[in-house]
Amino acid sequence: MCAIVKGPLHSEMASGNVAGVCFSRWKGRAVVRNTWTGTDPGTSKQLSQRAKVTQFSNRWGTVLTAEQRAAWNELARHMQFPDRFGDYRKTSGYQLYLRRNIIRKPDYTGYLDVPTEGGESFWTNYVIATWQSAYNRVLLQFYQVRTGSNHEGCQYWRAGPFETEARNPTAAEWEKIDYKVPCAHNHDYGIVAGKWYWYRGRATWGSGVVSSWWEWQEPTF
Repeated sequence: MCAIVKGPLHSEMASGNVAGVCFSRWKGRAVVRNTWTGTDPGTSKQLSQRAKVTQFSNRWGTVLTAEQRAAWNELARHMQFPDRFGDYRKTSGYQLYLRRNIIRKPDYTGYLDVPTEGGESFWTNYVIATWQSAYNRVLLQFYQVRTGSNHEGCQYWRAGPFETEARNPTAAEWEKIDYKVPCAHNHDYGIVAGKWYWYRGRATWGSGVVSSWWEWQEPTF
């Protein structure tokens, strides 16, 4: 847990640990969080993500031409993404290249070496999860408010089971359960009755562009 603070410890910018609390600077801000000791559990998800980053990072430096890198840098000049505090910040061509390619894998094959823009139509989308006790499954349906949108596919993710509706999932607890091309509904049989689950979905394109997440909580009882 991390929080932005003003005038920490009656100073302009405190730094260090005090009684289990760590004061530091993050992107020009004074922040405070619980002290912690870094760990590296080396889970399969972590190792897979690191392998992707290494793969695309090497490709950026050894395979992409100067013209291709320049195209990514030019596109990135017009891009901003939210940080952990919700503020939008600029990105680099290299970071945008990694972001788009990592998002595409493993749903699309090949590499996105040249940025592809256009055709992505953003809309207010939402996912409805419905517990179907007769089939012991959750029905996931992806809807869009505006018709004629040309998304290529959609992702469904699940978090749970949880014992109570008050339990919110952490980032590590989300697991992708399906990907549909073209976007269609899904039946989730990998659940336990009598529990609470979170679901989320988003639309995707082969360009690595994705829509915003829509989250839905559903009890299986």
